Amino acid sequence: GDWNYTLHPDRHGTVNAHGTAPTTWPAAAPRWPEAAALRSPELTGMSGAELDHLVDELAPEMAELRERQRLRQRGSERCRALGAGAKDKLITADRVLATVLYLRKLGTRDLLAQLFGVTGSTLTRAIHQVQPLLAERDRTIPPSTARFRTPADVAAFLATANDRTKIKPAC
Repeated sequence: GDWNYTLHPDRHGTVNAHGTAPTTWPAAAPRWPEAAALRSPELTGMSGAELDHLVDELAPEMAELRERQRLRQRGSERCRALGAGAKDKLITADRVLATVLYLRKLGTRDLLAQLFGVTGSTLTRAIHQVQPLLAERDRTIPPSTARFRTPADVAAFLATANDRTKIKPAC
């Protein structure tokens, strides 16, 4: 038979008004920056090593806070082993990265959610988890002068940033 699957929009928004995949994919789907590219110092305002150090500094407390929150929600000790069950949509490093990008005021929460491939509420929860930890440590993230409206804008910015930082041959 002829199956009609209802789909959710993927990160390129390639679902038509009827909620089904189009019969032909758009020829020029928007270019999205790779996840690793979001760690660029051009976006974060810090080196990769500084960002890694920040993640390492926050990760233990973030894990402890999440476990306490889950204990409160369950109302009792866990029945499954640590790590069992559904996985988080954003890993710890991405939670910190998303918060840094948000505090840099690079774009709206919706834009950041698109870049990380999550919903706006998932991104908001991550920011609400990380932001107080940064404040406790007096870590301020200065705003950027760059502002983006779409993922394609971010990809174009990163492409030109890479062009600016490449060493050009002398010949």
